[in-house]
Amino acid sequence: MLKLLQKQENVLIQFCEKDVFGTRISAYYSTYGIELPFALFYIQENDEGVTAAICKIDEAITLCCEENADFEELAEFLNAIGYESIMCSIDVCDQLKSEPKKTGSVVEFKGSLKTSQKCDNILTSGFDLTAIYDILKHSDFAGLSERLPWLSDVSIRVKMGTATAIAAGENGRAVACAMILFETGRAALIGSVATLPEFRGKGFAGELVTFLAAGIAAKNKRAELLCAEGSIIEFYNRLGFIRTGGWALV
Repeated sequence: MLKLLQKQENVLIQFCEKDVFGTRISAYYSTYGIELPFALFYIQENDEGVTAAICKIDEAITLCCEENADFEELAEFLNAIGYESIMCSIDVCDQLKSEPKKTGSVVEFKGSLKTSQKCDNILTSGFDLTAIYDILKHSDFAGLSERLPWLSDVSIRVKMGTATAIAAGENGRAVACAMILFETGRAALIGSVATLPEFRGKGFAGELVTFLAAGIAAKNKRAELLCAEGSIIEFYNRLGFIRTGGWALV
């Protein structure tokens, strides 16, 4: 049975500790709560407990499921409420009998907690989020939304402590970036990793990701990242990430 959450319930946060998709849902839940019309949260339950959690932010859905979820009910429900996209595991995508537009790997940091020695390049303050957006924009970052909606959403998450942005600087200018997109008490999802084209090849991206991942792991949290298939996974392997699953965007 599916139900819309109409009051704060810890059951959703507890269920969403299980994977990276739950991290997204839980962080959005902690950021926006249940009283805003564009942020909706649902859980599916059976006699044994919660089997799935759904977050719908505007028209983008994130789905976190157990193996015993009622996928037929979920598929019918998602089609009924409508969506522009669904982010879920590749296994859940198969269960929903959906055709993904994109797929990739979920990777988790298993490397050393010792961060890069070139930390002088890392800026944790002294820049605004507009600089991060501009780096992503000029790097042709895939899936980037318009400036104002992006700044509004990310600013709120940073303020609420569910997201963090850092940059690499050269001559006082932010030239590369990385973010903790979603953070909870158990895990954090790293993303928005980009470098301006003229500054690539200097190791900035690896330095930023390692800095974030080591900091997350030092707090005994999972540090995870979604990467596209192909050679990019080799880059993250070199930084100490290993593949733990797959993601799909419907």
